[in-house]
Amino acid sequence: MKPTRLHPVLAAALLLAPLPAMAATPPALQAEQSPTMPAPDGLGRGGKLGSLLTQEQRAMMLFEVRDQMKDMAPEQRQTFRKEQVQKILAMSPADRQKFQADLQAKWDALPQDQKDRIQQRLARQQSGQNTVQ
Repeated sequence: MKPTRLHPVLAAALLLAPLPAMAATPPALQAEQSPTMPAPDGLGRGGKLGSLLTQEQRAMMLFEVRDQMKDMAPEQRQTFRKEQVQKILAMSPADRQKFQADLQAKWDALPQDQKDRIQQRLARQQSGQNTVQ
C-alpha cells in the first residue's frame, strides 16, 4: 500500500478508536459527565432533580427547607441547594423512592387551594412571568 493511501486509513482508525472506550464507560460515569436532564414535563426546568422529582415534589422539598434558607445569603442558598441535590443523588434507589413517596404524600395532603396557588406559581415560573402577586 502506498503511504498516501495509508494516511486516510490511519486517520479513520484513530477516529474510531475512542468509540469502544466510550461504549464501555459505566452508566454512572456517563450520567455524571452528561448535561442535566430536563424536567419530566418537558419544559426544560428542574436541573439535576428534573429527572428524579416532579414539579410538585420539588416544590414540597423547597417548602420544607424554606425556614432554613430564609436567612441565608444567596451564595449560602446556592451551596445549600447543591448539598441537598448531592444528598438526594447519593441515596440508594430504595431510599430515593421512599423520599419521593414521602414528598408526594405531603403534596397530596395539602389543601386544594394551596395546591392551586403553588401550581399557578409554577406555571408563571415556567412561562417566565415570575412576578409576585
